[in-house]
Amino acid sequence: MRDPTARVAWVFALVLSMFSMGCGTDPKARSTHDSADEAKAEPAPFHVSFAPYWQWIGPGVARLRVETLEDVQLNVTIRRDGTDETVPMVGTAVDLTHFWPTPEGIEEFEHNDLPGPHVLHEVVLSDVGEGEVIGWQLDLGMDPIEGTLTGPPAPGGAFRALFVGDTMSPFSDGVFQAAGTNLAELVLHGGDMQYQSNPADTWEGLSWAMMPVNTTAAMHPSVGNHEQERNNEMDEMYRRLFVDIGTDVPPIGADYYRLDHGGVRFLALDSEADALEHQLTAPDSIQLAWLEAELLDAADDPNIVAVVPFFHRPIYTLAAHGPQTEMRAVLHPLFVEHGVKLVLQAHNHSYERMVADGITYITDGGGGALLSDITAQLEAIPEEVELRQAASQTFGFTVLDFDDGTVALTRFDDDGVQVDAATVSLR
Repeated sequence: MRDPTARVAWVFALVLSMFSMGCGTDPKARSTHDSADEAKAEPAPFHVSFAPYWQWIGPGVARLRVETLEDVQLNVTIRRDGTDETVPMVGTAVDLTHFWPTPEGIEEFEHNDLPGPHVLHEVVLSDVGEGEVIGWQLDLGMDPIEGTLTGPPAPGGAFRALFVGDTMSPFSDGVFQAAGTNLAELVLHGGDMQYQSNPADTWEGLSWAMMPVNTTAAMHPSVGNHEQERNNEMDEMYRRLFVDIGTDVPPIGADYYRLDHGGVRFLALDSEADALEHQLTAPDSIQLAWLEAELLDAADDPNIVAVVPFFHRPIYTLAAHGPQTEMRAVLHPLFVEHGVKLVLQAHNHSYERMVADGITYITDGGGGALLSDITAQLEAIPEEVELRQAASQTFGFTVLDFDDGTVALTRFDDDGVQVDAATVSLR
């Protein structure tokens, strides 16, 4: 577990930020947020406001993105078949109003979300082969960042994914450091990527915390409730950074999508939809109709071995936030009908494995947010206690090893210690 003194530092930062935010600020001001020692060092040529990350945006199509405050030309070196090629990235400038924790930043924090000009740079690779390992290196005015991207295997082939949810500084740093040793090819985030209840918890900080996994894995989130806080966060941060992802074209206005990877159809659902027509429990729900169509299509597609939905609010849980029973009444029968065997959830800041009607429900919101009580619902829902197979009130992440119609899942805490393991047949 992380050093308890980190919690003290977090509380100190919270108090300091609350004081600072009450002192009046210029919303257009910027801070270098350097410490006294850092101020003496040679300044970097530009500021990276969101560290590099890959995503799949189509079958065999991957996109590398990185964001800077300054309008600079970035180039990435791509290595394929032993040959290096330097490729220019295309930058798109935007003027943001989003900020956290304060418009000018606070010197005590290493990373701040600042308003003003930002440039999102990207490069797209459109012909990634099955199982192809692509090396990449990006010079960001510091030690070069390098890693790999691995193409999805043939349907039914072996690959490793990570699932994590509810990430918050500073504890998420240890979670991702431990997770990075697993060399996953895909990381799925269950939502609540950062929290505006914590002044040190920013999108910029999250991007650097995730680098131990993002250097080898494409990153695909689902929407949490904390993505929709203040300062135009949902539009300017979540949607801008994670728009147009997956391997199909979702409905207009949707924050849900499909990702087919190695014969597994991952369905990132939106349990937080604000528009009525997209809410899962709404009459004539567009999202529910889309989900049913995706499940039917998967059954008819010989290249799809299994379907794995993932979303934020759990429909089976005995922890602090009780189960979303209204959503369960809609989703669970649909999952049973279409042979879904594994569902990934977050929102509770802990780990659980429950099995209902042959479906394994994993809840892992242990990505760094202050831990939830895993015993909270035991007396309230005694009839479901027998469904729980494992639980752990720890920070951590779940490793998912897919291979030929099965998945071996292993839950580790942030010290890399195994706390649960199971094998699930996906057929």
